[in-house]
Amino acid sequence: MNFAIFNAIMHKCRMSKKGGGEKMEYQLLMRTAICAGELLLKSGAETYRAEDTMNHILKTSGCEYIEVHATITGIMATLYDSAMSQPVTMISRVKKRGMHLYKIVRVNDISRRYCGGEITLQEAYDALQKIGSDLYRQGTKSISTMMIVTGFTLMFGGGWMEVLASLCVGGVLAGMIQFVITFIRM
Repeated sequence: MNFAIFNAIMHKCRMSKKGGGEKMEYQLLMRTAICAGELLLKSGAETYRAEDTMNHILKTSGCEYIEVHATITGIMATLYDSAMSQPVTMISRVKKRGMHLYKIVRVNDISRRYCGGEITLQEAYDALQKIGSDLYRQGTKSISTMMIVTGFTLMFGGGWMEVLASLCVGGVLAGMIQFVITFIRM
């Protein structure tokens, strides 16, 4: 028996046993793949890595047509099978980028665990959603900014009055950074 045919039969059996209809399962699979690709691009991964990860996730569907295209600013993915009434297509724009290697490692780990059958699709989606939240809360960032400014004051021989002044300056700086990020969207 051809492996592709066996895979497609097993997938259709899996879909019918899970309930909720095939359309819902394909939608969740697509949202999971898009979420993984978006997290990778936002975290500084290369476009080919985002495409490759999304392809691996979507190939678990056993569909005959899978197309993924990623650029620095967006992701497009289509999933189609002859058993489906219409293809599932999603497009996502990536507006914010940074360098978060920890997030890249986490996304790759979740992708490998899902493709290896260690976790379910819903568990993979939920785990990716948790990764999407910021690594540090705003309060932690503000306190860190204040401590850095204070540390430099002490390092350059400042007294206690200068330390108190630098704490105030650090607080104002943290507030300005948050304002710029929130309203000007750096």
